[in-house]
Amino acid sequence: MAHGAESRWWRARPEHRLSVLQTALEQACADAGGRMARYERAHRLYSDKCEVVIGRNLATPARLDLNLVRTLALTARSHLLEYAPPRGQVVTSGGDYELQKRAEGLFKFCRATVARGEVDETIRGKVALRSAVMGTGLLRVGNRHKQILVEPVAPWHVICHREEEEAEEIRTLYLTRSRDRGELQALFPAERRYLDRISGCSLVPWLDDRTQRDGLRVWTVEAWHRPSAPGAKDGRYVLAVEGKTMLDEAWQGSRIPVLPWHWNDAIAGVWGNGIADSVGELQRQIYTLMQRLQQAIDLTCNPRMLAPIASRPRPWPPTNEIGGVVWYNGNVAPMWDVARAVSPELAGQIERLWSKGFQMEGVSEMAAMAIKPAGVNSGEAIRAYADKTSGRMAPWSVGEQKLHQKLTEEIIEEGRRLAEEDPDFSVVAESGGQVERVAFVEVDLERDAYLVKAEPVSSLPESIPGRMAVLQEGAASGLYSPEQVAKLSRNPDLEAEQKLSEAPLEWTRSVLEEIAFGGGVYQPPEPLDDLEGSKTLLKKIYAKARISGVNPARLGLLRKWATALDALLPKPPPPPPPGPPAMQPGPLPPDLGAPPMGAEGAPL
Repeated sequence: MAHGAESRWWRARPEHRLSVLQTALEQACADAGGRMARYERAHRLYSDKCEVVIGRNLATPARLDLNLVRTLALTARSHLLEYAPPRGQVVTSGGDYELQKRAEGLFKFCRATVARGEVDETIRGKVALRSAVMGTGLLRVGNRHKQILVEPVAPWHVICHREEEEAEEIRTLYLTRSRDRGELQALFPAERRYLDRISGCSLVPWLDDRTQRDGLRVWTVEAWHRPSAPGAKDGRYVLAVEGKTMLDEAWQGSRIPVLPWHWNDAIAGVWGNGIADSVGELQRQIYTLMQRLQQAIDLTCNPRMLAPIASRPRPWPPTNEIGGVVWYNGNVAPMWDVARAVSPELAGQIERLWSKGFQMEGVSEMAAMAIKPAGVNSGEAIRAYADKTSGRMAPWSVGEQKLHQKLTEEIIEEGRRLAEEDPDFSVVAESGGQVERVAFVEVDLERDAYLVKAEPVSSLPESIPGRMAVLQEGAASGLYSPEQVAKLSRNPDLEAEQKLSEAPLEWTRSVLEEIAFGGGVYQPPEPLDDLEGSKTLLKKIYAKARISGVNPARLGLLRKWATALDALLPKPPPPPPPGPPAMQPGPLPPDLGAPPMGAEGAPL
């Protein structure tokens, strides 16, 4: 950051804030020149169809016939689609029943917000591609028309100061982008006429007439400065257009709501390194060799006719008839002309460079060709092979989990801001086939009462063949009955089957927790409940209620529930009637002595 002019716009007076903000933005743009050049090169190497202005230059896509950067990026993104997307889980530690219910409702609120905004498609679409190619993908969390909005932002539209980037602590960030003129007029109806007149070119230092061809969009700058300490008053957020500040308000958030996802973390700085940075030179060499190979093929591998100078071939000109004969005068014997071969070193070097790119990035070349090694046939073997070949991309997958964790935290913070403006702010959530409206004020928790952790929604494969493999393995181990296998073979919805199996005890648990820790509403057990499982669950909840100091009336309701459960449990069969007493052995008769013996020794 230059020291010749004041650039701390968050400390300026309101009437001077815009001019100081533009000075700071010019300094930050001058510092970001090297990063913009990298993004321009990456955009050209990916060969996207759209031309974009990055920094002061127009990034025109290169025409590449054998595109290593694009293939690696698309293969890496396809790896993500093999697994269910993670979710930010709201976790409490040792909380009571009310706290757990609120945490469950808060998770439902966040899940509904993600589903409504199609966030998974956004993250695994543009954000993932930009992360892989350019090194950093960015997600912006905000609100519009009293609804939480999650949208991707281009990394070349985000700027920070070099001092903070080198210190690896971003406290001030700028987001420059064009927005629809009508949308801004709907957000700021009092400024409709002013927004109709401006062009926005003078707001951002690198803009010129190339970005304002039709006047349908207006360039805006969003600037954040994080508070220097919890509770400090120097946090600020500004939304400005050309010549005017549209929003200028305090910012109390602990994080700037522009969330990064890096392909590879850099050893210095805050911006990641992408595929274009590491294999860009290989792509250049492949392109050069491809041109040479094509030139060599055009030069040497075209059909030719050999004719002596003194000859006069007939007919003339030659035709393209297969096996045709060309007559000529001369003493040279007739011959076939065979096309000269190109040196195999050119094609071999291209193949070596192509494979080297996959090795450098740790991406499976077989995955890019959608094939598997011979002998890997079972579902378990295929999953083990997929895990092994994607080991180098594990940090990128962990980065996606961290992104979802930060996203959940920001959704909660944004919901808290909207609920302060409108206590009735809510979202529509779907759970178990039922739709309900979740009001944020009813599920909000204190910031120190919960943690957010990102975990995969399901460890089951997403593809149909993978689920069928899991089903076959479960059937072989006795996990699924023949009836379940027959049903799931038509539609392998394993999550639905798992929820159905867990439903009886989940219902019993909700009833018992409502009695012990909720509103105290008593619902007796029914004959169709899981009676044996309910008996074990009742003992656990009763012990927990005693440890938690639940009042005796609630404990009495649990004992009443136990009595009703005992009445429904099948009675053990009565013991068999007693039989006749067993004969007890009596005393032996007295010894009568040995019988008299005869002369021959035989008894008489």
